[in-house]
Amino acid sequence: MSQATTKQPYAAMPPEQKLIRKKSFFNRLFKQLDVKLMVWPGVLLVFVFSYIPMYGILTAFMDYNIFTGAKIFENPWVGFKHFEAFFNTPDFGTIFITYLPHFMSWVIVGGLVMDYMDYITARWQAKLKLLNDE
Repeated sequence: MSQATTKQPYAAMPPEQKLIRKKSFFNRLFKQLDVKLMVWPGVLLVFVFSYIPMYGILTAFMDYNIFTGAKIFENPWVGFKHFEAFFNTPDFGTIFITYLPHFMSWVIVGGLVMDYMDYITARWQAKLKLLNDE
């Protein structure tokens, strides 16, 4: 094997080769800087709106005391205690019946809107196909 094809460890390289290697790394880094700058706002939005709220969801599984402040993990864990209390309350049936029609109405309205939009899209696609065939 010739010396040109063998790779030397970084510590054994002469200083001028080390500078070239470092320079090429920064060249590659700044070569794609525009792409990295476009990706960071999306990463930040996902973090802010997806991961930070998970911190507050933990309070459903602990006896949360507002006087502990930001020290959320000082509160004792209770598991599904609060959910059991909610499902076993005498008003659960009334609450469920009250909010179920509201939820179902939005599901139905959403389904109807999707069907209507699909019908409109299909009609436009058929008209465009006729124009392309002519």
